[in-house]
Amino acid sequence: MADFGGMFFADDGTLLVTSDTPVYEHRGSFNPTSRSGNVSVYVIPTVGYPLVFVRCGSGKSAGVLAIEGVATNWVVSVLTDVSCPIEAFTTITSAPMSGVGLAVFDANGQPVFDTSKVVLNAKKIDLLSEGLTVQSVSGTDMVSYTAGPVWPSQSTSSSWVTVDYYPFTYFEYVCRQVLEYVCTTQYQYVCNSSGFCSYEPYQSCSYQYVTRCANEAQYGTAIIQALVVRTDWTIRRGTAFIGTNAVISFAWLVHKTGYYNEITQFRTLNFNPFNPGSNNLPPGYQVPASAFPNNETYSGELTKNNKYPYTTSRANTGSLTCITGVSSDYA
Repeated sequence: MADFGGMFFADDGTLLVTSDTPVYEHRGSFNPTSRSGNVSVYVIPTVGYPLVFVRCGSGKSAGVLAIEGVATNWVVSVLTDVSCPIEAFTTITSAPMSGVGLAVFDANGQPVFDTSKVVLNAKKIDLLSEGLTVQSVSGTDMVSYTAGPVWPSQSTSSSWVTVDYYPFTYFEYVCRQVLEYVCTTQYQYVCNSSGFCSYEPYQSCSYQYVTRCANEAQYGTAIIQALVVRTDWTIRRGTAFIGTNAVISFAWLVHKTGYYNEITQFRTLNFNPFNPGSNNLPPGYQVPASAFPNNETYSGELTKNNKYPYTTSRANTGSLTCITGVSSDYA
């Protein structure tokens, strides 16, 4: 035992207050300043680095993504399936030197406990992960848990998309039946007045179908298509779910989603009587530059040049500390 300060124990023997460790003081409730998808952002104007509880309520899940910034301007990102307030706590920073109540100080004279403060009343501190649960107390409606576990997933689909039309000309030897006015020489047996007879020519003309053959220019339009592969991706993170009977369980919650498209190959249709050349395109043909930005679209941080997933394995799946609380303790 130390020869200075004080210690306080609960009825069950657990240590409540010690002069070696400062308690946490309630600094207030804060509503989100913005929300996108399942992510809410808060600003906390405390001096000390805050301990954050998400007051998501029963039947909901939550986890803290990040606490960034500097003193008096902490920016907190929270992953939760409901827009809700957070409760912020910091270690106690001051205590009155006189008056009613009890204060405990450490060896350096810094306050570690003060009965005039609204201090953190943690209901349960335990480890939580997939397969583990935490049994809290009735009325539990807020949790402090880091949304560290990560579960990436993705799926792909593809479709052929027309990106251009390519006009071309070729010559073909064609024979056709043509209706023409045709004259032929005929002969008839003619006798004159002297009784002399002979075969005399004459022209016989009429419309007839005749065959005409020639090299004729043929015109066609090839269809240029691109195979567009779409990748849909999702990042889920682990959160603490407040279930019935105050059982806190692990739950995956969507953090980010998006997609990106990528052209992987081309093909040419209706290019008769020719065969496509390199990359299944007409020889010398260049795909228009507009085909790429028009079809290689994306949503989110990832593109065809920043591909996902780097892995599809779950990461950071170890057990993390989960602290539960009841918000009415700080009303």
